[in-house]
Amino acid sequence: MFATAACSILLTFGQHYLVCRANYLHISPITHQRYWHKVERGSIQIGTSTAICSGEGHPDQLIFFDLGEVVCVWTRPLFNNGFESGDTDKWSRSSP
Repeated sequence: MFATAACSILLTFGQHYLVCRANYLHISPITHQRYWHKVERGSIQIGTSTAICSGEGHPDQLIFFDLGEVVCVWTRPLFNNGFESGDTDKWSRSSP
């Protein structure tokens, strides 16, 4: 099971122009090609000093911008077997 997709940043005093982009990976039923569907709305919740970017459903990637600069990137883990973390202990097989 995947963790909830969210990017959060700590806001400092000053002006902020926040944009939350949620990317969804799809496969065309006609050409069977992969393509990204980008939504630049997402849900931006501003707390007392924290802003949270999240997408509807199950986005594959979130990118959070503040004044045009990338401040947070979240990407759905593709492998749950230690590949991305570098923990290859789960790769060993025991003999039958």
